[in-house]
Amino acid sequence: MAKRFQLILFDLGNTLSYFQGDWDTTMMLAIKKLSTLLHEKRYVSSYDDFAQKFSKALKDYYISRDIDNIEVTTSVLLDELLITEYALSLASSEINEALDQFYSVTGSHWFVDEFALETLEILKNMGFQLGLISNASHAPDVYQQLSNHGLRPLLEHVVISAEFGYRKPHPAIFHHALDLFSRQPDEAVMIGDTLSADIIGSRRAGIKNVWIRRWAAPSSIHTHDDGITPDKTIQYLFELPSLLEWWSSAVD
Repeated sequence: MAKRFQLILFDLGNTLSYFQGDWDTTMMLAIKKLSTLLHEKRYVSSYDDFAQKFSKALKDYYISRDIDNIEVTTSVLLDELLITEYALSLASSEINEALDQFYSVTGSHWFVDEFALETLEILKNMGFQLGLISNASHAPDVYQQLSNHGLRPLLEHVVISAEFGYRKPHPAIFHHALDLFSRQPDEAVMIGDTLSADIIGSRRAGIKNVWIRRWAAPSSIHTHDDGITPDKTIQYLFELPSLLEWWSSAVD
């Protein structure tokens, strides 16, 4: 009997990997490292002034992208801030060098889920195609994480909002992933931790979904727990192969 599903799409952060540490403190340290580099290179005259302005730009950006689901990227954000506030235009290589400092701090706090590699290998051996849809404002950071965690060889296609231009839950990013695999919505399942992005977004695109709770942020759960019902729910990644095997043969 042919499998009901052919394609499994994963989220990255808090699904295949998890963040360890205090997010606000980590962001503060990341901004400090970025600001220090720009000050040492004499791109900005005041370390504190830049740190405050970049922190505000990030906060404003995080709010706006959750409203319109448009991903501008951190590179564009930094470039526009330097031009507007400091009349400084840097080459893209210099912008990326600066952001490497920022993401070296945040990236050091992301760790691979202990069941991720084994689960992906099992699913691949079961004949599923595997892909990734990640909301991220800096694509090089995602690719670095995938490489560090050994995940990249197991994923046929990787879709990152920083490269595509739209974030989950916008249905366009899900349809783009389907197009890469030449699959229809009813042939795919989305696995993710965020109700407002992974679950709502996949549903809008006509894709079934599995909510994984292990690393889901409590704040996001409580914000949406009265209005979003996932198709299926699991606690750990190792539960996924048996769930998909059963679901592929079950009738809704």
